[in-house]
Amino acid sequence: MAEKLDHGPKVMSVNGEVAATIYKPLDNSRQEIRLLTLLPPRDGDADIHCTLSHAVLNSSSGNPKYEALSYVWGEPEFSEPIILNNHTFFITPSLKYILLCLRQKDDLPRVLWVDAICINQSDVEERGHQVALMREIYSNCQRDIAWLDPMIGSKDVKARELYSLPNLDREEKRVELGMALMREISEKNPQTLKELQDQAREGGHRLLLNSQYMLRAVFKQPTLWTRLWVMQELSLAPQLTLMSRDADLNWDVLKNLFKDEPYFDSFHMGSESSHMPSYYKDFSEVFVPIKLIEDQRRLMSQGKGSRLMDVLVRFREMESTNPRDKIFGLLGLVTEDHGINVDYTMSVPELYRQATASLINLAGNLDILCQNPFERPEGPTALKEGRREHKVPSWVAEYDSKRRQCVPMLFAQRDIFNAGVKNCDTPCRLVGPEEDILVTKGTILGKVAPILQDDQDLGAFDVMNLYIGKDALEQPEDHLYGPKVGGKEISTGETAIRAF
Repeated sequence: MAEKLDHGPKVMSVNGEVAATIYKPLDNSRQEIRLLTLLPPRDGDADIHCTLSHAVLNSSSGNPKYEALSYVWGEPEFSEPIILNNHTFFITPSLKYILLCLRQKDDLPRVLWVDAICINQSDVEERGHQVALMREIYSNCQRDIAWLDPMIGSKDVKARELYSLPNLDREEKRVELGMALMREISEKNPQTLKELQDQAREGGHRLLLNSQYMLRAVFKQPTLWTRLWVMQELSLAPQLTLMSRDADLNWDVLKNLFKDEPYFDSFHMGSESSHMPSYYKDFSEVFVPIKLIEDQRRLMSQGKGSRLMDVLVRFREMESTNPRDKIFGLLGLVTEDHGINVDYTMSVPELYRQATASLINLAGNLDILCQNPFERPEGPTALKEGRREHKVPSWVAEYDSKRRQCVPMLFAQRDIFNAGVKNCDTPCRLVGPEEDILVTKGTILGKVAPILQDDQDLGAFDVMNLYIGKDALEQPEDHLYGPKVGGKEISTGETAIRAF
């Protein structure tokens, strides 16, 4: 679903009239979806012919049989015609290329779920309902086809010209060879290992530059690996196949390789110069997105839950054009009852407020405030002068922040707040005209000491002496921290210097 939800008006402008004929309303009460049947090529007819039909998920009669498609739309240029239910329907050049390739793989009809066609993109309400069904759609498919497009991302080239470029065959060949190499490495092919061992340095297998290019073509170059929506789709599917025009690679090949950690970790790749763009100091760096997906797939296959916080942070580096998708694009992976409704008419600040409130309610604490993985070093943008397109209150996490923009923290460090009670009242209380003020409870412990002046250059000992006094430093056991609560001093048994 990457970037699809912003293109409704563009789809409407080219498919508006025919959409009213092709698309019949879906029954949202029955988890109804549409399926695309890709028909075999006809003699003397170069057009792509497809039909749309309705199907119901999780019905008493079982689930329909279909494959899901994960791919990148590319530029929203709906210029390529197909014949859909006997009507001319326009799709993007990237999708037409995929359908042409899939049609050539066998002479049988192929039943697919393809978001750009199976969802009426000009109907905002339907899009919202179908997005909420992503978990069911991808969990119930027979397999998901993850299409590795070697051309999307080429600069200064119009979308309709991508698949007529002279380097298309060369790029497709690299993907094919990269898949073959990955399969040989995983299967510990003796000849392949001997070639790698001949290049061994520092006790590891060092991949030749040509091999690096092949693996880049599969695992680094395709923009598929950077898209947020794809992370959810590939994590949910029961079976998964990486596919290109001339080759495919079963996900189990990667899964089995990752399981053998000593073998996997023995590989290295890199050139003599670390300044070259193909350089990787560690073999595993090429597989970062793939490892994230496999970690999520493993959790789901083991029946383990996925918390909202974990999912949001795990895939935070992925790209999405619509900032709402930083939340909506991952909800299908969350097993907690988060209470967030998919509604693309909701403003970004409102959605981010709702997500932060959900994290507080689910955890029963304020960890998202004091251990916020989305916290910026310069502080919340709400406290800065100037305008930001989507300005949120200071207590709300900024989910569109990348890791490099944020304060480093130990993500696994949870439940370490000990300055008060472990839990807060839930559901959290929001007030104000826009319900953007978070109400919390606190205890008055005392007065804040004088704030240091900028012109004072004091060491750590001087600062402690200023705040708690010389006696507390020299005889700490005689000076305990005793905050006043409700006018009464409470004995904590903790020294003042330790509390400081």
